[in-house]
Amino acid sequence: MRFLGPKMGSRNDQTIAYWTSDKDVQIMCGCFIGNLEEFEKRIKETYDNENKHKKQYDEYIEIIKYLIEKTK
Repeated sequence: MRFLGPKMGSRNDQTIAYWTSDKDVQIMCGCFIGNLEEFEKRIKETYDNENKHKKQYDEYIEIIKYLIEKTK
């Protein structure tokens, strides 16, 4: 399964989450490729809490977490 997010972030680019065969979720966003925890950490390191891009990414992360729970 994969989930294509809306265009977002400073590059207005697509962010894609995909489930690997072992049920792990990988995120592709610009030059970033990694699991959801790594992506969430990168967003926290890159943007402060008032940044509009951080808010977009945080919403996307919450959707992915919801989808993970629904697929268990």
